[in-house]
Amino acid sequence: MNERVLAWLKDNKGKTFKSPRENAFGKKTYFIKITEINEGLERIKIEFVGGTPALPLFFWMFDRALKFIECNKDRTVRIGAKVRRPFDSDTVEGKIWEGPIPDPKPFPYKAAPHVCDILVLGQLSEYQKTENPDTGRTVQGIRYVGQPYKPSGRDLLDTTDEKEDFIRRFKEAIIKWTKKNNNKIVSGRLRYSWRKMPTSQCVRKRNEVSKAIIMSRIMNGGAVDLDTLDKVTMWGFDRKFPMRNSKKVLKITKKAFACLDKGKLKEATMTLLNMEGVGISRASKILGLFDQENLCIYDSRVGKALEDLKYENRTIIPCPPGYGRDGDQGLNDDAWAENYQRLIWTLEIVRDYLNEKGHTYRLADIEMALFMIGK
Repeated sequence: MNERVLAWLKDNKGKTFKSPRENAFGKKTYFIKITEINEGLERIKIEFVGGTPALPLFFWMFDRALKFIECNKDRTVRIGAKVRRPFDSDTVEGKIWEGPIPDPKPFPYKAAPHVCDILVLGQLSEYQKTENPDTGRTVQGIRYVGQPYKPSGRDLLDTTDEKEDFIRRFKEAIIKWTKKNNNKIVSGRLRYSWRKMPTSQCVRKRNEVSKAIIMSRIMNGGAVDLDTLDKVTMWGFDRKFPMRNSKKVLKITKKAFACLDKGKLKEATMTLLNMEGVGISRASKILGLFDQENLCIYDSRVGKALEDLKYENRTIIPCPPGYGRDGDQGLNDDAWAENYQRLIWTLEIVRDYLNEKGHTYRLADIEMALFMIGK
């Protein structure tokens, strides 16, 4: 099964969608729900809204359909309308049922329209009208627009989008972990505190530091001044910021936040990590407290809380060293910056899942909960 298609199916399991054929061809279609994705049996089950089940779709159907469409990328191919042999071999339906049928061997039924719907929704193909060369009639067709085809069992599709690749690989494991730790996360956010201070006071102090960073950027043309960085590190470490040159601080933080403003989180983090005495915990406090809606802090307690979040028995997010914690050793600044970005993507998945369950969390709220879990 093509990995992009499988990822789309997993993301949309249980959701209801309308066939894109309705808009493309002006034909009335049913709403459809994906009810089962069985990777062991390599089978998908769908049902038409109203409860009528449809016959199953098998992974090999998608492989055959996509291979045919991609091999004819220079033209629009017909979907096909026949539901019994002999099929037209120059249609998607014909290619699905062409040659030996893998076990279990279903009796032919109309599969191509539903297979093609999912290929279009997964953005590997698009619908276009075309002509039946035998009759001259305009019929429904589909054209390849996606990544190169790779049959089941191969590696993930190559991609230049690191976030898309990360989500495709790890989303299922992250959601599974979130479900398991749902109550801990909710409880942890409600209990957020340190030094035996009440939660309300801790949140207020945190927000005061956040406001100071925002105001400093306004006053300093996008940069953060040394007095404000002292507030950050006094709040987080009970000590002043390690670099004491005010002009250099303004120059470096301006560069870092310029990267952040362009959506280049890794570059922003690396810019701060290049400052003497600044590790990932300090750098992420400066960036994370600036935008608590979309960013967070990456320290040893957060890392500790995520140590059981694994994919193929390997931890997804390494744990930074901290006071009393060795953490994961041997990572350079580039690796910590990369993993801070991965942490953000991870917590976005956690946040979105919990928000769908009725919570109103920012990324900072998830991080505060992890801070308590990793105590």
